[in-house]
Amino acid sequence: MKILFINLPYYGHFVPTIGLVQELIKLGCAVTYLMPFDWKERVEESGAVFAGYENHSRLAEQIKNAYAAADKIAKDFDLIIYEQFFFLGKHLAEKHGKPVVRVFTAPVTNAKLMQEYISVGGPLRIFKHKWICRLWTKDIAKGIPMQTDCWLDEIVNNPPALNLVYTLREYQPYAEEFPEEQYKFLGPSIYERKEPIIDFVKTDRPVIYISLGTVIKGAASFFKKCIEAFRNEPVDVIMSVGKNFSIN
Repeated sequence: MKILFINLPYYGHFVPTIGLVQELIKLGCAVTYLMPFDWKERVEESGAVFAGYENHSRLAEQIKNAYAAADKIAKDFDLIIYEQFFFLGKHLAEKHGKPVVRVFTAPVTNAKLMQEYISVGGPLRIFKHKWICRLWTKDIAKGIPMQTDCWLDEIVNNPPALNLVYTLREYQPYAEEFPEEQYKFLGPSIYERKEPIIDFVKTDRPVIYISLGTVIKGAASFFKKCIEAFRNEPVDVIMSVGKNFSIN
């Protein structure tokens, strides 16, 4: 089976999928992974064949570029797998008559959880205004038929028949609203990695891991609060801050 895997350039969206790619290859599938050109080396380390599109700092342009590249080659594949923010993935598969699977590297989202994400702030807060969401979506879709007129609604209300979720059902908010035949909760992605392994044996103290993801803006104040909160506590703290945040 020839599989096209479509993703966007975010570590938290890419890294968990590597284990799945490797297992598919072990099963005899030929996997082509579509990512920005500057991710070529990372993709090839997974064993997949690399296909590229132009990267961009804006999510809207990333989605446009990924769709344009995928649309040119989708006909050559037997199955399309796409990540949750690439909301045009289901349409792309239907256009080319291909079966499709969606991957969630965070908890899967329904209307209630999406509203919570928007209301607490963060990257999605701008979309609390429906008119902004509609304009943003229209600019990306440019006439592509969708079930809704807002990309966040499209993610929630137009799911494919199969969704893979990288968390446990026990950790999933509103888990009862996601039928088992449509949503498969895989748990964490565990596979052999090349990154240095942290040796937790070196300490006999409790370890606290803190992460907001690696692209969240304005995280400095949060990290400083964490440092102050645990400064005098008998624990070891590991914080994932990404490359765009200075630890000095």
